[in-house]
Amino acid sequence: MMLGGCGTEPGVSKNQTDFTVVDEQGTVTKFLTVDNSEVVKMKETVEGFVKALNNRSYKTINGSEEYGYYTQGIIDIANKQGDIAATIKVYKDNQLENSYVGLDGLKMAFNKDFTKCDITVVGKLKVTSASAAHLSSLKIGKDVVFGYDYTFKWLKQNDVWKIHSVTAANPHEIK
Repeated sequence: MMLGGCGTEPGVSKNQTDFTVVDEQGTVTKFLTVDNSEVVKMKETVEGFVKALNNRSYKTINGSEEYGYYTQGIIDIANKQGDIAATIKVYKDNQLENSYVGLDGLKMAFNKDFTKCDITVVGKLKVTSASAAHLSSLKIGKDVVFGYDYTFKWLKQNDVWKIHSVTAANPHEIK
């Protein structure tokens, strides 16, 4: 199997990268460059989502800052579960303010027609304000940079990338 072709196709690399195209079995068929147009667009989209999720303040929160990144199915489930009210309550009860710091370890696997993309990334944030009890429950200090390990499944709908599923796990301090 040849990976990446001869390097003459724009946005395709002869070398292994963290950005790939995979077949139906998950086997890598191409490595993509960091400046590949789909990689660039997806990186901007992931960063936009993580910023929306993490640049929040109990003073201004509406609880749905990141909803524009979700498929309608996820929004419907979140609404049934009372996600907006619960999010607002957590922020206000704990006087919580977060700020986005960045992304680490971004890896993407697109399907061959670039309509699906699986992503893993560490989203970094800092809690700039919170009650002592909330900081204790998170096991972090104020203004400490920490990260969550995100796993995403994205779908392209009407040429716009939307989150079909997401998990955030393993909150950990970034040193």
